[in-house]
Amino acid sequence: MNFIFMLHKKKSIEEKDPEQKIPVMTKDKLGWMVMYLLSKPHGATLEEIQTQWKKNLPLEKQHKSLQYRTFYNWCVQLKEGGKFWVRTDKSSGKYHLEMNEYSHDDEGEIPLINYSLIDYEKIGRALNNRQLKGRVVNEPSYESEDQLDVITSAMIAGKVLHICYEKFGEDGYEIDVHPYALRSCQRRWYLLAYCPERGGMRTYAIDRMPCCSITNETFKLPEDFSAEKYFEGCIGVFKGIKEEEKTPAYVMLKVSNRMSEYLQTLPLHKSQMLLEEKDNCNIFRYHLLPTDELASRILAMGDEVEVLRPDSLRQKMKEKTMRMKSLYDD
Repeated sequence: MNFIFMLHKKKSIEEKDPEQKIPVMTKDKLGWMVMYLLSKPHGATLEEIQTQWKKNLPLEKQHKSLQYRTFYNWCVQLKEGGKFWVRTDKSSGKYHLEMNEYSHDDEGEIPLINYSLIDYEKIGRALNNRQLKGRVVNEPSYESEDQLDVITSAMIAGKVLHICYEKFGEDGYEIDVHPYALRSCQRRWYLLAYCPERGGMRTYAIDRMPCCSITNETFKLPEDFSAEKYFEGCIGVFKGIKEEEKTPAYVMLKVSNRMSEYLQTLPLHKSQMLLEEKDNCNIFRYHLLPTDELASRILAMGDEVEVLRPDSLRQKMKEKTMRMKSLYDD
């Protein structure tokens, strides 16, 4: 959890005693508190904060509780940072994250806590955006907050996860997995995990996971594991099942001028390259796994895109369009 608190400068950097800075553990706790309250635009009660804090702890420390006095001290330390403070709504008993407004003096500011995940300008923008409530509409997504809390806690603690899974069209089952990474795609969250029972990597849709729990068994994440590399040639989250889908191929698409404008402003994949511009179309090239998921994305662009290569993907598109046509035949 990483972000920047700024403390209004009262001494020069050379004069400030490093031992007077907030201890390392307190940095993490303050960062966690800010991020949690930021995620709660309507505020959170002390009980909700205490419950979420316990979930955030490693399994062996979840017997510890967050005392009111400790939480109060965090609020004081945060306010002393000069950028944010926690407001109490006495009528509802909820706590809200707010941003201070003040002028910078000529001496500038001292970065007291330096985190890399998110900085205070982004948090400030998020707080200001709350004023636009009802005027900014996000696409609805599956609510999976409880499962995500458990999964991320297991990932942090290096604990094996026990999941209940309900695959479409099949009986549900329970299994232990090593949670490696999370990926969000088209309004759904997915867990990428190593499955010891099946001896390989598996992807689980969290909306098909009615429950999960952290076990006492530990696992070690491979040093060479990279989620970005794992999904490098994927459109979406799933790698191919058929043999010809398991190796990235050069995919060439013939795209109408209208659709080309969309693709150039929002590429289908980071490997996208414009090879040729013609009067009525453009030719794009990609390096991708030619999976069913890729075919579905191309199909969604209708008659404005034609697959030129590879032949296996072109044939797949032909079969899909023929089946679609049969649905509308009289």
